Amino acid sequence: MSITNFITAGCSFTAGSSDKIFAIQNPIVWPHFLLTALDPTFFYNLSMSGGGNFAIANNLTYLLNSKNYINAKDSLIIFNISGLDRIDTMVSVDHPDANKSFSWDKDFEFGWITEGGFNNNKNVFNGLLQKNMGFEQVQILSCLSMVQCFSYLESRNFNYYFMLMNDTILDSPLWFNDFLNKRQDKWIQFDQGKSMYEYAKNTNLLKEDKFHPSIHAHKLIADQILHKINF
Repeated sequence: MSITNFITAGCSFTAGSSDKIFAIQNPIVWPHFLLTALDPTFFYNLSMSGGGNFAIANNLTYLLNSKNYINAKDSLIIFNISGLDRIDTMVSVDHPDANKSFSWDKDFEFGWITEGGFNNNKNVFNGLLQKNMGFEQVQILSCLSMVQCFSYLESRNFNYYFMLMNDTILDSPLWFNDFLNKRQDKWIQFDQGKSMYEYAKNTNLLKEDKFHPSIHAHKLIADQILHKINF
């Protein structure tokens, strides 16, 4: 497989530098550990800490729509689905509450307010969006954003794979579980868990925050991705 474009997206479980050389020399997340083996010409990491699925889906489709030189035949896309209790709001680049970890804001000419988890009091909305809309509605919108993303990639024949942030994503409507299960060949799972969090937890490789995978866990996740995609 010859890869010109290696594109990743997700939340803090994927977020890291998009600078290919820097990432190879200072790997901290699974996309960085894949760079040496994949040896892509270009590397795009669209992830941001706290990002929800609306932002993940829209960042991916915007990149592919706006960069016409990215061809499906020589591109590989891998992303993580984030928590279904998160909600994102697109804002101007200079918005004071825009997510500071989104490094593509100047290029895309928009930023994101990421509204964290359902029970997480976080500026600027302090969870009011989720509370006023209701968790079920937030969950449905999150699932629909992913369905649109998958449909976009498949309609344009992009080679893609996905992972789950954690197993709570499976506490989703049955139709969304069915949607994911029909894409088992694209779903990167682990012997020790279906999601990245469960894998790191079950192998005692969580960071000190007891939530994110450690750097060593990210390296092992990258190894399993390579096995899955038969590179």
